[in-house]
Amino acid sequence: METLRTLFSKWLPARTDRALLILGLDACGKTTILYRLVLDPNEIITTIPTIGFNVEKTIINTRAGTVNVSLWDVGGCDKIRPLWRHYFSGLSGLVYIVDSNDRVRFPEAVEEFGAMMTEIATLSDVGDQRVPVIVLDSIANKQDLPNAMGTLEIREKFAPTVGNRAFAVYPSRALEPHLSQTGLPEAFEWLTEQLVSPQAPSVSQPPNPSSTTALSTKLEEWLLRQDDPEDVFLNHLDACTLDTWDHYTHLRIAYLYLTREGRQKGKNLIFDKIEHFIKHSPRTNGKTFHLTLTYFWIQLVDYGIRSMMPPPEEFKQFLVMNPHLADGNLPLEYYSKETLFMDPKARTEMVLPDKKPLPSVIPRETAKRRN
Repeated sequence: METLRTLFSKWLPARTDRALLILGLDACGKTTILYRLVLDPNEIITTIPTIGFNVEKTIINTRAGTVNVSLWDVGGCDKIRPLWRHYFSGLSGLVYIVDSNDRVRFPEAVEEFGAMMTEIATLSDVGDQRVPVIVLDSIANKQDLPNAMGTLEIREKFAPTVGNRAFAVYPSRALEPHLSQTGLPEAFEWLTEQLVSPQAPSVSQPPNPSSTTALSTKLEEWLLRQDDPEDVFLNHLDACTLDTWDHYTHLRIAYLYLTREGRQKGKNLIFDKIEHFIKHSPRTNGKTFHLTLTYFWIQLVDYGIRSMMPPPEEFKQFLVMNPHLADGNLPLEYYSKETLFMDPKARTEMVLPDKKPLPSVIPRETAKRRN
């Protein structure tokens, strides 16, 4: 039986460029650094926490030559971290971001880093020295704060877990007005120079350890499903003859209409189709249409689609790139139970979250249009 690692490798988009994985705990500055590198270098983009992935392509010029790279900014929340290792296939280099001002969570950051180094060292036909690693200290973008750790202190904590692979620690201040002041050009020049050297080939096929987390188990089940072709699936939806009516089905409906019809028309079709199915299918077991929940998942699916460049071509590829969507409890990170399930308005109209705002791609797309 295929394991989750094999399934992830099967559905991940092909990496034709050098793939650099950008990891770190949540809110450490990963997305800010990503956009300083790929958008206007002298413009600071306001970001929101990454809940899935941002994938961007860019060209980095170094003394050793020009390197085309894909930068994979991966969310750092605790539910996503157990899945990090499934994205190591095809990895060329690792960028690990640390908030050097956060001494409380620093041990957690070191622990997660050590676990990754152990995992990478087990990749088949890949030695410790093969994947160059850079730690952006203060990567924190916050090294000018009084409590921030210095580069030497961070190196002392991370070095014991690195092994023999190429390793460097660089300071960064990603919020400086000009890219040349951030320390990022120097850091990424070092990393890309390692990529063009003969000692830094890409990672080949990894082993397939199984995952014990509930999210991983659900993803494995989903990726093994035998789906009807897209048009057949949508015809069954119209005829209220779908064999299953579960979270996977809801996500697939949203994905198909948003990718085929776009945001506005797709959103309206999703509302209409789901409400019609709930009213007329015996599989819904007397459930009623919940407008706020439906809008929530539309927003999250749309965000996932637009965060990938180019957008995913297949639904299961989309799931691999957005594994957090398998978590059926995700709405409760944005809404209290009282608002979502006890307020009758939430079923019939859109109620805004009362815990934190929904993610939006508008600032990112606006920034790209300006460039």
